[in-house]
Amino acid sequence: MPIYFARRIRHCRTPEEVVQALHEFAKPIAMGPWVWRAPIGTRRGSRRRIPIFWHPSVPDGFKNGFWPAFEKHGPTFLTRYIWRTHRDVTLSEAIRAMKPEPSELWIVELARDNGMRDLLYIPTIEWWCVGFWSPRKWRGLDQEARKPLRDAADAAARRVEELVGRVDGKEDPRLTRREREVLRLLKDDLSQREVARRLKIKPSSVYQLVRRSKNKLGATSVSGAIAEAVRYYIIL
Repeated sequence: MPIYFARRIRHCRTPEEVVQALHEFAKPIAMGPWVWRAPIGTRRGSRRRIPIFWHPSVPDGFKNGFWPAFEKHGPTFLTRYIWRTHRDVTLSEAIRAMKPEPSELWIVELARDNGMRDLLYIPTIEWWCVGFWSPRKWRGLDQEARKPLRDAADAAARRVEELVGRVDGKEDPRLTRREREVLRLLKDDLSQREVARRLKIKPSSVYQLVRRSKNKLGATSVSGAIAEAVRYYIIL
């Protein structure tokens, strides 16, 4: 991995900046990425949502469909493969190795429905994982060709962990429907007073909903609450 990448991400102050730097490094080989850590609850079978740091290039349809499918079926066979082997894997490699049941192929269908012809999952430090995608099936992406991606993914995961910690126990904060509605409208640059008019509720009610959302998400500001909600993909 070029030294400049490791040096560059040392200056990143948010996970989103790290993900953007990793995306720029991976082009044109791979798109994405998304970065997450599987806490012990997830590894033991919990299907509650966990924080994922998505790059904007990951299609919205994929993100919208991921959590409902995860909550129904559990971790993907790609994820189970890297947990078991601690080795990176592409979609076709995981299919050959894991021989998934038809019900487990939801990740394949979801990806392809959103123009993602191939996926690459890379395990890194302490249950951190990095996903990449490609609009075309990868050809010639052998172990030597993947090494720069593996090294960069490892460096990125280490930097994200420095910024946010290990997020063990930080699972889906279960915002109410109204709390999600308020944050979604605030994300669209409406003021709290405008949100109150849109939802036909009192401004004081909006204030209370925002306060509860911040508490649930562990945020100290409205922008921080929105950022945390997007990581869980609670709001669009």
